[in-house]
Amino acid sequence: MTYASSTIVGKQEWLQSASRATIALRNELLSRKWPTTSQVDELLGAGPGTAAEKRQQGALLGVWADHLQDFVHPLFQFQHGEINPFTTQLLAALAKIPGFTPVDDPGGWRRVFWLHGAIMALDNRVPAEVFGVDPQAVIAVARREAISDPNDW
Repeated sequence: MTYASSTIVGKQEWLQSASRATIALRNELLSRKWPTTSQVDELLGAGPGTAAEKRQQGALLGVWADHLQDFVHPLFQFQHGEINPFTTQLLAALAKIPGFTPVDDPGGWRRVFWLHGAIMALDNRVPAEVFGVDPQAVIAVARREAISDPNDW
């Protein structure tokens, strides 16, 4: 085997490993039983379609769950039976990161993976866990990431 073919095999193994890790994280997050669209409508005490409207307005993040054929909504965005008022600012900041717009990420998974991964700028804490106690810190990190140059890392 030549160097070039061993490099290709190495890349293929890395991609397969990364794909398995992504699937495992998605499955772990889905196992948290986040509320569906109709459950969010009920939680908010609003009529049907409210959660979908909030998603379209950029005020609520949902991720597509194939097995339910519905969106589920990570709990970090809720506070006292309401949508955390900082959620809109967070989603707007995330939308400025390349590839994180609702058009680029219609299923919401890129944004949710970012929100559930440890971030050095948050002392290696998970943004979704920090958001409930310090939403401004999470928003600031998302804003910085949106304007940073990956070549500076």
